[in-house]
Amino acid sequence: TTPAALGADWLTSLLDQNSGGWDASPLASRLELISLRWLRELFGLPADWDGVLVTGGQMANFTGLAAARQWWGERHGADVSVEGLAGLPQAPVLTSGFIHVTGLKALGMLGIGRGRLTTCADSVGAMDPAALEHELRALEGAPAIVIGNAGEVNAGLFDPIERIADLCDEYGAWLHVDG
Repeated sequence: TTPAALGADWLTSLLDQNSGGWDASPLASRLELISLRWLRELFGLPADWDGVLVTGGQMANFTGLAAARQWWGERHGADVSVEGLAGLPQAPVLTSGFIHVTGLKALGMLGIGRGRLTTCADSVGAMDPAALEHELRALEGAPAIVIGNAGEVNAGLFDPIERIADLCDEYGAWLHVDG
């Protein structure tokens, strides 16, 4: 940790600003909107793309997979934030050979679980699009959550995100990218 990072962390804790609410912190909310616009422009994302800034990797995976859980529940006619997961089938989760421990932790904390975690990896552990397509096709239209990596922390692997996104669009799956 650098002195600047430590100082910024102390300042963040001291000010206790909640950028999730405009009323609590208009400046932090505005800075988040500006940062997201810059990211949209940098990566050439569509104008309707949106996002949120979170505190770190654990919360990023938790937030993204919470959105996936809500989407998955809606595909089964349930609002899981209100009704919970009881009575629903376990969600199929398709991933490469590497899923970060924070992703596994988030799956457990959110009640999605790891019981239907399926690996679709090539010989080095990256997502294999052919294996992913095989698994998605086998689901016969049932919703699934796909977890891709954009810079896996141990091996530095980048899954072929564009191809994975195309498959998720084609088969109606949710794509969560851990970056």
